[in-house]
Amino acid sequence: MIRAFVVVLSVGLAHPAWADTCGDGVVDPGEACDDGNHATGDGCTATCHVEPGWTCVDAAGVPATCATMCGDGIIAGDEACDDGGTRDGDGCSATCDIETGWLCDAATCTPTCGDGLQVAAEPCDDGNSQTGDGCTPACTVEPGWTCSGGSCATTCGDGIVAGTEQCDDGNRREGDGCSARCTIETAPVCVTPACATGTSAPGPDTLVESSAPSDPSDSPELARSVGCNTTRTDGSVLLVLGALIAVRRRKRC
Repeated sequence: MIRAFVVVLSVGLAHPAWADTCGDGVVDPGEACDDGNHATGDGCTATCHVEPGWTCVDAAGVPATCATMCGDGIIAGDEACDDGGTRDGDGCSATCDIETGWLCDAATCTPTCGDGLQVAAEPCDDGNSQTGDGCTPACTVEPGWTCSGGSCATTCGDGIVAGTEQCDDGNRREGDGCSARCTIETAPVCVTPACATGTSAPGPDTLVESSAPSDPSDSPELARSVGCNTTRTDGSVLLVLGALIAVRRRKRC
């Protein structure tokens, strides 16, 4: 009699009552859930326990169909990502889908640099991983450039020669050697002190092209005159002779 009781007790402990009812779709005492099967990965385990990342009760706490809990930081079910929040614009949407322009690994999402989509904290994204076009392979703006969305352009006048700029003297003024478009200007040669100092507008006889001889010995007529110096954009010094007008006028007489 005692032996029979021990056998019955042992069987009862090894095979609890809920084991006969788990999987029948009815949440019985001792069961946290019961989805009508013994499969795993659907929120309710084969032993009727709730799996991590799932909830198997409704808002009122009543047992219900199991569903994933987006925003808990656990990727479960058909969730593509779960960053622990339900805010859009951070790579993982409020419905736990990966947003366009992002790459998510488990609970961490980062912008996809080089896809041409400027998202989050990316200063730029021009759709490639090249350098020298304004946006680096790390999606940061290169010096001398400004970027908006997927397009970058040089900033003429910032003092940095970038891209196709021939020069950049830190301003957008004309007539100083570097134009407002950052191209090298062809410097005119002044032949009167007034022109050289800017005190009066030069007339038709007071300017010659930059191809004028820079050495007085190249022009005997200029060598006999007295002039002033000016500097070309290439750094060479041109001897400017102020009496050229008088010489030309005497010849006309």
